[in-house]
Amino acid sequence: MATGLKASRSVVLILAYAAAAVGLAYVSLAPSQSSLPVADCVPVPPDVVFVGPTLSVSQVESASLKKMAGTPTAPQVPFGYMNYEWLRLKELMLRGDSIRQFKTDVTGGHMVLRGKCVVGQSHRGSAKV
Repeated sequence: MATGLKASRSVVLILAYAAAAVGLAYVSLAPSQSSLPVADCVPVPPDVVFVGPTLSVSQVESASLKKMAGTPTAPQVPFGYMNYEWLRLKELMLRGDSIRQFKTDVTGGHMVLRGKCVVGQSHRGSAKV
């Protein structure tokens, strides 16, 4: 009986060590949250004439809600009818990403940057990710 108990403990210990080793391998091989592979990096388009300072999600949403208040027929959520696009853009964000206003000669909006790479952007009235 005691021998069977020792064998069971040994099996449990071996399984625990194996699980820990797999977890460690996964963490060490997983890509860093703050970097994109170079091949996946989309630089800021050359037609962008202005990129503003970093904004927080709450700053962007607050400014949008103020604009929505001036249009009572629009849903009173950030970006009104385009809220689902804003939510999608926020889902793409990782720790260390920044949200910045941008302008071109013909449009503007917000872009999410990861370093110097564009993760996604929203234009006035619509969002593109």
